[in-house]
Amino acid sequence: MQAYHRQLVAPTGVSHALSLRLTTHQQEGVISQLITARDSFIQVWNIIEHGETATLQHVYSRRLHGSISSLSRVRTLASKHDGADRVLISFLDAKMALMEWTPAVHELLPISLHTFEKLPQVVDGLARTATDPASRLSVLLLPSNTGGDGTLAVLPFFQEELDLESLGVDAAAWGADGIPSLPYAPSHLLPLASLTAPSASFAGPSRSSTLGNAPPPPSSSAPPVRNVIDMVFLPGFNEPTLALLYAPEPTWTGRLENMSSNCLVSLVTLASTSNNNNLKGGGEGNTTTAVVISTSPSLPHSSLSIHPCPPDLGGTLVLTANGIIHVEQSGKLLGVPTNAWFPKEYFGPGKDSPGKEMREPLEGARVVFVSNTTAIVFAKSGNVLELKLEVVAQVAVDEGMDIDDDDEDDIYGDSSKVATAVVPEPVLESTGPSAEVDQKPARSLTLRTCDTIASYGGIRSVTMGLVEDESPPELVACTGGGTTAGFTVFPRSISPRKRRKLDLGEHATRGVWSLSVGTEHQSVLITSTPTGTKMSHGTTGAMSPDHETPDATLAAGTVFGSSALVRVTADSVVLLNPDLSVAQTILLANPGAKRATVLDEYVLVTGSTPEHAQLFFANVSSRELENVPLPPALLTESLSISLFTDLHRVVPLVRPVPQDAVPTGTSSTAMDQDGEGGEGSDDEDDLYATAPKRPHASQSTQKEAELVIPSDSPRSWLPVVDASGTLKIYALPSMDEVFSSGAIALLPMVITDNVERAIPANVDPDDVEIERVAFFNLGESRLRPHLVILLSNGSFAAYEGFPSVLSARPSTRPSGSLGVRFVKVLVKRLPAPRTKRTPGDTLEAPRRDLVPFHDVQGFSGAFVLGEDPFWLVAADHGQAHLYEHGEKGVYGFSPCRFEEEGGYVVQSREGASVATLAPGVCFDREMPYVRVPRDRRYAAFTFDLDSGLYVCGALFDTVFMNFDDEGKPVFVNDSPDLIEPTNYRSAVELISPGTWSAIDGYEFRPNEFISVVKSVSLATRSTVSGRKDFIAVGTTVYRAEDLAARGGLYLFEVIKVVAHPDTPTHDHKLKLLTFEDTKSVVGNLCDIDGYLVMSMGQKLYVRAFEQDEVLIAVGFLDVGVHVTSLQAMKNFLLIGDALQSVTLVAFQEDPYKLIFLGRDYRPSRTTSANFLVNDGRVAFVVGDIEGVLRVFEYDPTNIASQAGQRLLCRTEYHAGAEAVATMLYAKRSGADEAKQNGILYGGIDGSLYTLVPVREAVFKRLLSLQTHLARHIQHFGGLNPRGFRMVKNDSVSRAITKGVLDGELLAEFEWLPLDLQMLLTDLIKSDPDTISANLRNLSQSF
Repeated sequence: MQAYHRQLVAPTGVSHALSLRLTTHQQEGVISQLITARDSFIQVWNIIEHGETATLQHVYSRRLHGSISSLSRVRTLASKHDGADRVLISFLDAKMALMEWTPAVHELLPISLHTFEKLPQVVDGLARTATDPASRLSVLLLPSNTGGDGTLAVLPFFQEELDLESLGVDAAAWGADGIPSLPYAPSHLLPLASLTAPSASFAGPSRSSTLGNAPPPPSSSAPPVRNVIDMVFLPGFNEPTLALLYAPEPTWTGRLENMSSNCLVSLVTLASTSNNNNLKGGGEGNTTTAVVISTSPSLPHSSLSIHPCPPDLGGTLVLTANGIIHVEQSGKLLGVPTNAWFPKEYFGPGKDSPGKEMREPLEGARVVFVSNTTAIVFAKSGNVLELKLEVVAQVAVDEGMDIDDDDEDDIYGDSSKVATAVVPEPVLESTGPSAEVDQKPARSLTLRTCDTIASYGGIRSVTMGLVEDESPPELVACTGGGTTAGFTVFPRSISPRKRRKLDLGEHATRGVWSLSVGTEHQSVLITSTPTGTKMSHGTTGAMSPDHETPDATLAAGTVFGSSALVRVTADSVVLLNPDLSVAQTILLANPGAKRATVLDEYVLVTGSTPEHAQLFFANVSSRELENVPLPPALLTESLSISLFTDLHRVVPLVRPVPQDAVPTGTSSTAMDQDGEGGEGSDDEDDLYATAPKRPHASQSTQKEAELVIPSDSPRSWLPVVDASGTLKIYALPSMDEVFSSGAIALLPMVITDNVERAIPANVDPDDVEIERVAFFNLGESRLRPHLVILLSNGSFAAYEGFPSVLSARPSTRPSGSLGVRFVKVLVKRLPAPRTKRTPGDTLEAPRRDLVPFHDVQGFSGAFVLGEDPFWLVAADHGQAHLYEHGEKGVYGFSPCRFEEEGGYVVQSREGASVATLAPGVCFDREMPYVRVPRDRRYAAFTFDLDSGLYVCGALFDTVFMNFDDEGKPVFVNDSPDLIEPTNYRSAVELISPGTWSAIDGYEFRPNEFISVVKSVSLATRSTVSGRKDFIAVGTTVYRAEDLAARGGLYLFEVIKVVAHPDTPTHDHKLKLLTFEDTKSVVGNLCDIDGYLVMSMGQKLYVRAFEQDEVLIAVGFLDVGVHVTSLQAMKNFLLIGDALQSVTLVAFQEDPYKLIFLGRDYRPSRTTSANFLVNDGRVAFVVGDIEGVLRVFEYDPTNIASQAGQRLLCRTEYHAGAEAVATMLYAKRSGADEAKQNGILYGGIDGSLYTLVPVREAVFKRLLSLQTHLARHIQHFGGLNPRGFRMVKNDSVSRAITKGVLDGELLAEFEWLPLDLQMLLTDLIKSDPDTISANLRNLSQSF
């Protein structure tokens, strides 16, 4: 069976972040850029400074065909010329891509791609990356298949032009861009086993299998560099120096009595030499000489990560689970505890320092130096520790630590410098002055949150349920942990909330406007029908006959600072006073207007033909509307004309400097002169705040001197599109042309000024017919201009306007040009508008139009009217998105100005009403979502349909106390300072939607936590249908590692009770029907034909609920190690195992029996198993912990299936993220649609993706397109989409990935310009309309 995979929501949260300057030419207020990444999703932000605070402005988002493992800042030779940083991105599959920001295309483009995934010594796993702070080289630690031995992939960077001269390369022969075109030398491999240590310092006994706990005496023998835990480059060295944290011999908790200090830190210099023949294409490549110059004494086995210290301080910081250890360059150690466990694993200096009372574990902690002696430690719990390191004495280097005297000057610099001892002193959360060693008062740091990127965390469980009484069923998920714990609601559409009907008497099929006018902000409601207009004050909606007119209204708005109203009809423009009396009436020169716009101080009226357009200006001094003559050439050539006001003056006007002006100065808004640049050593000073910022020596001011940005940038624009598809923007009121770009109907990726582009002859004119071109302000606290292009075939594209001084062409226009670059941020194919009335429908079909709105509960955007309405909206931390409206057939929309809580007024086929958005809704992602924060995390939950309530399994962190058979504690904490071991304890909560408060609950035993919560339909005699829904709960009782875990099976019923008058919503309660203490963990539950199926250890039981009192076993089956998934369909049962893949069985009632049908005999760590149905055919989709989806089929007639006992694997596909939460849903797209179902997956990275079946004809067409897309378009970082989806399988000769279509790759087709779409579809003998229709049908959400 063929299927289609598509990611609905990208991963949430941030796992990697990097601050850098991607471009020297910064807009006003931007101090640098921030790159964030999580798995296969990357974003770029501008950091904008506002006085003492700063905010993040979204710039760029991209989904990748690879999982990011690290981000590094690199300065190449080209950085000396343009002052911009480059970014080195490494991926999990042993790849590195050197990227640079290209403003012309608004994209991170690859400079080079270095791949090592096909090397024989590379296996699947995490590839670690480290980059020298001076940008001399980067190394990639390849995951090895030779035990703990690893290999370094070394990528050297050129930093001096002398490097090229020494290679015999003539830079002039490479052209003007010769130096930037050689950013790096060829990469090469360095096995860690080849590291030499002529003067390494290492304790001999610590390499034996009986390594003691105390630091051993020094020794001159070299340790093997194996099992690398972490690595980092150190700043301030003349040669790149790598610090490796590794464990030569591994250990575990059962060996701690014999080996507890098995970790070491070694400093390794990497001297890279280049070979001229390599650049010429022959001879030997680059070589790197690696020398171990120092090795520390033994460190605790709980060492987690290593962090470099500033050059003036030297050494490294090693984070352990219970403390921090400073390792000097000579190998001396000094520790400081963060809890009382630290002295039990570390026995060196500082183990008894203050800090044990903090009780702070450091698993998952991060360290950031803010000065030479101060670092901030961010703990996993959310606490922030301030670490101060003070030099208290200068001592000679210990003679027992062997340092290579020959290399000392080369590595450390001046050998006359004396090593120093440091004393770190942590202070929790910087709440007060810290106690220094010499008792001197010190100033503590204060951290203030400036901006936050919202995140809801990983997804544990998903279900469909009600959110409010009037809302449709929505997708609800258990997400996050800690501060992000709670529920997340993913609405499929923006449904009206708190709706209140308005009695307008007649449907306002021509529009509705809610305005606030006058000094007292009186609210006015205007509604229009084909036969007239009604206007009223207040909120009742009752219309007075004095405010009725016999003509329909095209548009309405306020002018003169909202002190007057303007109403436009087909024949006139009427100016109204706040009391709705007529102040001025202007008859149109060309009656029969079709569309009008009232915006700020201008009124634009367009007729059936472009030459009938008229523009009016609201003169504040005369309090009248004045006609603004439009050039005849503009009217005769125009195809579409609109009006826009840049409210926040985001886009500047760029003018050429006059000839008599001094060409060395620019205005303060031109660009930021404080760019980073120069040598890598200068960057280290900036990093540790020891040197002021300085401009680049290579940064030229001549180019900047050619441009000035006046402070009087135009706020109002007149965009015009002519018959050839050329967009021209005229500034108002001067009517000067300030922007021009051709053939915008092709929907190019970027629209810039002064671009001449023509529509190719092979493009069908109907495909580029423009229906509407308009500009809107989108955003939340900061409004950004957006260009919207809507074609007649439904193609919808939104472009965000980014200020770009370099994109302007002022030399061609003496009056100036707009410094803006419009970047495509949204594409969608809208459904065709309905033009005919359905039988029995008395209303005309709603027209498709775009209506701007401002401040609907803080959001500004546009609303798409029509039979299929949409919201075009953007938030502060995301790009523009198009969301479906919750009801069909909308005629009018307007922000509500007569309700205190805001909201909007909407006129639909059902009538007019006032409604609001969901409280706390977030529009940052592809689907809107609402977070419901809770003070606890939830393992699983389900929705009870009868009561309309959620039954949730909560997890609480409690102190673990284990008891033996006699009831005595096995471990007793003898020290109050020690952090006690913790475990989960669960409770079942009955939660009411809307308020999301618990109205009832049941608490389980100590050390017992929930494994699964399911709503099951069991056979019963208490109902007429013979079935009834119950809540089944399976639990785990943890008893430490020495005793096998037990479990419990609970069966609840949600019953209705009489609520207390003080709590009327608490009208339901959980009733425990039966409980069974099991000998093993109850891992999963489901129902099949009215029976309960439960997994208990290595057994699978089928039980009947006899007399609604007791569960009786009627069948069992031996299964694998641990059942992770149970899914039933009819009388078939699909069983997923933690190690033994998937098994298919059938349940028989007469006699009771579980019949084995087939299984997959290859080992696989399964997390989910589901049925996929397509028109009478069924397949089994299995997901594992690596995010791989495998599609199996049961075919007894195939000889390879061994009479059906072996399930046949038809496809292996890497989806990208592990998913433990799945849900089946019915896929319906029409009345004649075949019976199909889809599978929704919730990833542990917060992503949502679906898998749906595909018909064979559609599959072949899209598969051919997918092949051409992989070959003919540029992918991020040069990544291979097909390689990302491939799964390594040694049992087959070639990868079997052709059974699943890559929706992420196919989605890029819709983003391509139309001329490129035509070229690709011609190769497969199809057309863009057919492809778009296929993708739209497959992408329909659950």
